[in-house]
Amino acid sequence: MSVDFWFVDPEDNQRGPVAKAEIVRLIRHGTIGRDSQLWAAGMSDWAPAGQIEDFVPLFTPSASRPSRLAPKTENMRVDDGNASGHAAKVSFTQRPRTAQTVYGLYLMSWTFSGIPAAVGVISAYICRNRAPEWLRSHYRFQIRTFWIGICLALPGKFFLLFGIRMSDDDSGIGFPFIVAGGVVLVFWALWGLVRCIKGLRLVRRGEAYPNPAAWMF
Repeated sequence: MSVDFWFVDPEDNQRGPVAKAEIVRLIRHGTIGRDSQLWAAGMSDWAPAGQIEDFVPLFTPSASRPSRLAPKTENMRVDDGNASGHAAKVSFTQRPRTAQTVYGLYLMSWTFSGIPAAVGVISAYICRNRAPEWLRSHYRFQIRTFWIGICLALPGKFFLLFGIRMSDDDSGIGFPFIVAGGVVLVFWALWGLVRCIKGLRLVRRGEAYPNPAAWMF
């Protein structure tokens, strides 16, 4: 598999995301060993680095020998968001899959009802304070998406229903409200769709959302 960002669990201390190039460098300098646990989006569980196809060639005697001119790496420094725990027991609040599920629930809400979105925002509230910093940005973004979406959807539905009700007479006063409500609801649907797709793509690559407080995208 070819993945750009990985999570590392050296000596029961989960850290990441770490760029693939950095993983390669740390393997060559011996900071990451054959038995060090790695995980990336798309994997069902952690696996030893020596068994992952992308890194197997690096553990041959010729590939793993560091250059004499290369500086010795004493400590691996990556952004771990203060996350820790055994590889097989990583909390669901620290797994990118949870944020992916929230985005998926939001997308379902445009088809079924607002119930999946409510479940998603509750999950985001639960996870945001215990997740790594890069993942925390997605939970903040998801929470804002939910509440801004409510502020858009409710007026749009009100105008639409009010316009339909007023269109029962022949005055034509309800038509402008129907149009206004329809425009607001179409904008709300496209706005939420773009935000969720963009966030989902970023979290699957192991990247933080660049501006979680944004009103647009």
